[in-house]
Amino acid sequence: METHQLASENCKRAVPPAALAPWLYYRGSLTRQLQKALTTPIEVIVCNEGWSLPYAFEKKALDLQEDTKVWVREVQLSCLKCVYVFARTLVPASTLTGVGYDLSALGNTSLGEVLFTQSNAKRANMKVNTLAPSHAYFNKATAHLDAQAKMSMPSLWARSSLFNLENKPLLVNECFLPALTNLSFGELVHDDH
Repeated sequence: METHQLASENCKRAVPPAALAPWLYYRGSLTRQLQKALTTPIEVIVCNEGWSLPYAFEKKALDLQEDTKVWVREVQLSCLKCVYVFARTLVPASTLTGVGYDLSALGNTSLGEVLFTQSNAKRANMKVNTLAPSHAYFNKATAHLDAQAKMSMPSLWARSSLFNLENKPLLVNECFLPALTNLSFGELVHDDH
């Protein structure tokens, strides 16, 4: 199994571009903030969903035992066929369902619509780094692009957030595609998390 990390030799610490920094460090609902910046509705496109073994760094972040499968959901946040964010969410079995939600049945609904409407959902921590083309997330995030477009990107910015939902963990990893730097962050959408 590959052992990619958001803080490893496949990631480099750097200062994000000024246009991207507000997006990277925003602690509220990224989907809501993105929707506010666009004039047409965002599409949540499910790329992959199901039970899977996490990468080693994901297993460590979720404090999982060896060979523990989690619910993995990979989506693109796009508008008018332009992808702005690739997100990979990992949910242990114990976190999948709770009062008023079933995270395995979101379909094209944004995860943020669940997380940021639950009073007991809290972002425990957030890490921001760049991803080199050798990182597994880089390849997943750019799968929709042609080879020339991928070659023009020396790295991607990403963040990893550990949330607690009813004191149960879930990990949200988001890769920010270059199109996002063309959007104005605008005024903040206020969330409690």
